[in-house]
Amino acid sequence: MDGMASQCLRRPLGCALTVGRDGYYLMNIRSEFLGVDMVGESGMAGDVGTPPGVGPQPRVRSGPRPGHAILLNDYASEWLGIEVLEVSDGHAAIAMTLRAEMMNGFGTTHGGMIFAFADSAFALACNCADGGGDSVTVASGVDINFLAPTHTGQRLTAIANRRQQQGRSGLYDVQVFAADDGGAQDSGGADGGPTVVAEFRGRSRSIPKKLAR
Repeated sequence: MDGMASQCLRRPLGCALTVGRDGYYLMNIRSEFLGVDMVGESGMAGDVGTPPGVGPQPRVRSGPRPGHAILLNDYASEWLGIEVLEVSDGHAAIAMTLRAEMMNGFGTTHGGMIFAFADSAFALACNCADGGGDSVTVASGVDINFLAPTHTGQRLTAIANRRQQQGRSGLYDVQVFAADDGGAQDSGGADGGPTVVAEFRGRSRSIPKKLAR
């Protein structure tokens, strides 16, 4: 590996794109939460192709994944920095702290981040925490309402609860709360407590595990 590529690999969190002496560009993606580096030569500069036999090479994370069996390979939830607070049948509570890279161009949290956070709580509430059984529960449809903006540094909590279950279909509600960030923004509730910033309703469907792959 040339010196330029080596320098690219040592760069901090983010996605780096560097053209080496051989004309290939090197892509390095690193997540501070994943503990995984995805490193691979992706193609010739100016070309959409990929060199034969070259691709991303994941480095296996170290350490346990607490809280729920489906988080074992859930890299999206891990990137978000989700912490599992509670899990039981039909119920889950999770938390995360908002970071700068989660903000949109207006300086508030990107709606997709709030959605993904609520969706993770939905998934944990739908599925058995120990991963047992021959089926998994996935989303068949969701709706979300964004009620208030959030900002870097705020801690979010999502609480998911099952409202109805009929056969293989279920209905879940998720509330997303934000703690006061202590800044200039009015983020606290009327009583000074957490504010409900989003309401999410998920419709679930249980399917055989082999169909979820």
